Amino acid sequence: MAYWSNASDLVADDTNKTGDVFVFDRNDGSTTRVSVNSDGTQGDGMSSDPSISPDGRYVTFWSGATNLVPDDTNGKRDIFLVDRDNGTVTRVSVADDGTQGDGDSFSPNVNGGGALVAFDSAARTLVADDHKTKGSDVFLHTDDTPPSANPPPAQPAQPAQPGQ
Repeated sequence: MAYWSNASDLVADDTNKTGDVFVFDRNDGSTTRVSVNSDGTQGDGMSSDPSISPDGRYVTFWSGATNLVPDDTNGKRDIFLVDRDNGTVTRVSVADDGTQGDGDSFSPNVNGGGALVAFDSAARTLVADDHKTKGSDVFLHTDDTPPSANPPPAQPAQPAQPGQ
C-alpha cells in the first residue's frame, strides 16, 4: 500500500519536515519511504499522491523536491517513478529532449509493469506546439525498457488528449 504523510516517525531519520511517500508491506509489516533519491537521501520538498503497481514494485508520485534526480531546476512539481526492486528514481515529466516542465505536474498513475505512467500537467514544454494559456493536459510517459537510475530521458511524455 502506498500513501503520503507529514508524520516524521514512520521511518528512521525522517528529518525533512515535509510530506513524504511511503509503502507499507502487508506481508512483513514494514514501512519504507520511497520519496528519496537513488542513494537514499530524503527529498528537500513535499511529495504526495502516490500510485503503486499491483505487484508493489513501481511507485509514482509528484514532488516539489529538487534533489531526487540530478539537474531538477525547474522549481515545479514533477512526476517521479521509483523502481523498488532496483532502487532507482526517474523523473518522467520531461520532454523527449529532456526539457523540464514549465508548469506543475500531478495525479500520476502507473501500470503494472512500470512502462506506462499517466499524469496531468500544466506544463507547456513537454510536447511541441502546446499553446494552452490555462488548464492542463493528460500526458502518457512510455518506456519499453525497465527504468534505470537517472537515465537520459526515455520515451517522451505524449499528450493523451488534445491541448486546451
